[in-house]
Amino acid sequence: MKYRFRNIVLLFLIAFLPLTSCAIFKRSNGVNKNKIEREKARREKANDKKYQDAVRQHQKNQSKETRLMMKQSRKNAKKHTPVTPKKGKCR
Repeated sequence: MKYRFRNIVLLFLIAFLPLTSCAIFKRSNGVNKNKIEREKARREKANDKKYQDAVRQHQKNQSKETRLMMKQSRKNAKKHTPVTPKKGKCR
């Protein structure tokens, strides 16, 4: 009787061991995804900053008349661009 009970318990533990290990791996994958998303957001932010710095440097290299024309064209572009809803936002 003792041995039979011990065998049933061992069989039960062995049967559920793969299920628990899969659950542990799922949690670690979620953590890795969050880490990857944070890293991606950080890289995008750094790239945007570099782009803005490059645009500012380009504008500084231009003559005064050219800078004024560029400024005016940016204003006109904003006026004539239709407003579109942001991605992921529902109304």
